[in-house]
Amino acid sequence: MKNQSCYTKETYNRFKSTFIYDQLQMLIYHTKSLMLWLYDDIEQISNKAILGSVVVTNHLTVFISTALPKITIDYRVVFAISPQSPLGIQLMHKPVQTEFLVNQVNYKIIEIL
Repeated sequence: MKNQSCYTKETYNRFKSTFIYDQLQMLIYHTKSLMLWLYDDIEQISNKAILGSVVVTNHLTVFISTALPKITIDYRVVFAISPQSPLGIQLMHKPVQTEFLVNQVNYKIIEIL
């Protein structure tokens, strides 16, 4: 059987002149624009602790997610905490250098990753 590919240059050039091709190009353009906008928005809010942030404090390192057992990454213990936990409530939407008290312990946000 002869190997016939439907992806020839001629086929591609014919496809480029169709309405579907134009619609796909427009969809790709808008998808890229949306991705850039979302990336820019993430960059703007990542200076505050949000769901998914790794927050380094003066006492411990936490991952704001769902409450999970502690894990060790690169010899650093990381606690996964819920944003609804007492510490999570105090961390959410706070920038670096914020200080607060939880269970009579003074915390200071050192870094947000």
